[in-house]
Amino acid sequence: MPLKRGHTTPGWFGFLEAAGAGEGKSDGYAEVLFGVGWGLPLLDGATRLNLTASVGGAGGGQVDTGGGLIGKAGIGISHQFSPRLSAGLDVGTVATRGAFEGGSVALNLSYALGELNPTRHGQALEKGEGVVLQGWEVAASHQSYFKARRKDGSDDGIDLVGMKLARRLGEHGYMT
Repeated sequence: MPLKRGHTTPGWFGFLEAAGAGEGKSDGYAEVLFGVGWGLPLLDGATRLNLTASVGGAGGGQVDTGGGLIGKAGIGISHQFSPRLSAGLDVGTVATRGAFEGGSVALNLSYALGELNPTRHGQALEKGEGVVLQGWEVAASHQSYFKARRKDGSDDGIDLVGMKLARRLGEHGYMT
């Protein structure tokens, strides 16, 4: 998950995530979830153990979500390779009111870009002046659901690929 970097003490954080399937038997499936998590630095502080829980809406792609309500719980590990580069692996479970439920695996790779700041010390930029990036991060992710029950009764997996642009909102949260 992006923007968990920089935490050197245990603590709570909030997040927003979105993903979708663009092809295959589940093309058109999408999900948007809000969640909370708790992170614990391990060993050197660059590696973290993260516990998460989220709830939101999902549907499409002939996936039986039973009206769209979805919940997830997971555990993951992430590592900060440099001030800008991090990677993580999350495993978890997903449940809906429909037949869609099961396990998930997500692999995340994040790179911090900086902050888009079109002012200089509170003053508007003059024509020709540049813009500085601080506090922004871009991440690529892949998530797989195993045995995702469809409305036609089949239960093949769903693979989701995502690109995220995220912005830190404070020490314990970010927007993506």
